[in-house]
Amino acid sequence: MPKRLYDVLDREYVRRSYVSDAAWQRFGEAHRAAREQGVLYGGSDEYLRLRDGTEVVPLRPEHQPLLEQELTQWAKTEALFRNLYDSLRKATDKDFEEESVSAEGRAGKTPRAQEFSDFEEWFKCIQKKTDTETFTSLEERLYAQYLYHFKGLVANVSQIQCFVVWLPRAVPERRIELAKIGRMMAEIYYLEVLGKLLEAKERGQAWYTQDLARPSMYIRIADEVTENRFLPVP
Repeated sequence: MPKRLYDVLDREYVRRSYVSDAAWQRFGEAHRAAREQGVLYGGSDEYLRLRDGTEVVPLRPEHQPLLEQELTQWAKTEALFRNLYDSLRKATDKDFEEESVSAEGRAGKTPRAQEFSDFEEWFKCIQKKTDTETFTSLEERLYAQYLYHFKGLVANVSQIQCFVVWLPRAVPERRIELAKIGRMMAEIYYLEVLGKLLEAKERGQAWYTQDLARPSMYIRIADEVTENRFLPVP
């Protein structure tokens, strides 16, 4: 089986240590403030383990080809995702328009597809609807159907962690580029999980968003890495 870069980094580059008391104290203060704003951390111990309890040594030349392979594969994955997203947008607009015609005759309400300038704006709206549980029944049906096609675009959480946490430290001169790729991976993974949750809700199961905490955490970490704020407590 070919080596994956995240396996190599985890085995040969990541050095783990204990998280200091100072880090726990400072994080606890920040965590309480963020929790009041509805921020999902995916577990304070995991966040601190990644930020303060690990160190990554620079990527050696012998493993540079593995990084380039990952980037080449990601370019193909991103292109596929963009095509799927465009199909989702077009299908959603069409279905909303069809639904609005029948809704006018029944209840006078007209569900309408929102217009978004780009994917990020749409994704923020989806996050808000998820956090507040305000999807309409039509949206639940449509997104459960179309988000299914995002399944498998991101290999696993280890791949996200590799790009969000390990690679920006192993290749610091490409920190921003790699963190942004990791952020997109986390968003795609979030949508895949959301599709499963919506499908389960359609079957009558409880609405359980805790499974979205980890991709939400990696999105937040990616932003901190990009802004050079994902730094261990001295």
